[in-house]
Amino acid sequence: MIDNELISLLLARAQIFHNFTIEDISILLETATEEKYKAGEIIFKEGSKGRDLFIIKSGQVQITNKTEQGLEQIVTTLHDGQVFGEMSLIDKGPRSATVKALISTIIYRVRQEDLFNLREGNSQITLMLLMSIAQIISFRLRRTNNRLLEYLQDIKDTEAIKEEFTILHYGDDIELTD
Repeated sequence: MIDNELISLLLARAQIFHNFTIEDISILLETATEEKYKAGEIIFKEGSKGRDLFIIKSGQVQITNKTEQGLEQIVTTLHDGQVFGEMSLIDKGPRSATVKALISTIIYRVRQEDLFNLREGNSQITLMLLMSIAQIISFRLRRTNNRLLEYLQDIKDTEAIKEEFTILHYGDDIELTD
């Protein structure tokens, strides 16, 4: 039995379901399996194989990446009604992050094969979900591009300040070497 309160929460909070009706979400969730995770339990690790979408029914998860130095970098924290794992439905690549339950968490797992089996009778649901995922990924890519441009501008500004400081401090006629 699908929880109507969860469906309302998904419609209100989850960007991925913004074009869905209550019936659409009910059909999608009927293909899902409910899983429970304890605080601190890993749902999946960065680099692992995955092709499933996860919907948080209740709880809280933390998404992290490993830096080149091997340190854990927090990417975001997600709550009730939010979705993660959507990239693997599209590209079938390894997981791009580690996801861990911060508190006792219940999720719905929608397996890729179950989602694509919806095509037979409810192809519009699969199509709407894939389009929503594409929009989310496009938004994230645009945001990442903007952050990269800001970062590059900060580097350029820092170099300009450093150059100006060098000229002011040492004078114009001194050649500096690294």
